[in-house]
Amino acid sequence: MKTYKKSSWILFFGLIIFSFGVYLSFLRGPHFSDGDSYSIINSFLILLDTGVYKPSRGAYGYPIPEIILGFVAYNFGVSGSNILSFVFFYFSIFFIAFSFVEKQKMLFILLVFSNSILFIDNTNTLDYSFSLFFFR
Repeated sequence: MKTYKKSSWILFFGLIIFSFGVYLSFLRGPHFSDGDSYSIINSFLILLDTGVYKPSRGAYGYPIPEIILGFVAYNFGVSGSNILSFVFFYFSIFFIAFSFVEKQKMLFILLVFSNSILFIDNTNTLDYSFSLFFFR
């Protein structure tokens, strides 16, 4: 019975954190915290207009996340791409936590989600959350 109560509290707080992150992603809308978000979307727009892929960071870029995030921003708005970035970040943290020993999983998750820089930066359109998701 203790395990059931413990897991229901974990699920409850996990849903609260997820809901708060999605809400922040929606509120941020087109208010980017850095130039990378704009260049990721601009890379997709250049690809759409000219048919030629231009990396978002000059010499290098990540074409798959840039195309996916640009497509979502183009069709559903920047808030949609912000939410998608946060969803990838959120689930990647849980996937990485499964590689830890049972006692350290909750500590890792708590440390990551209590870090305001990680949490707020990933409510923005960024391609790093895609890389983290497939890191396993």
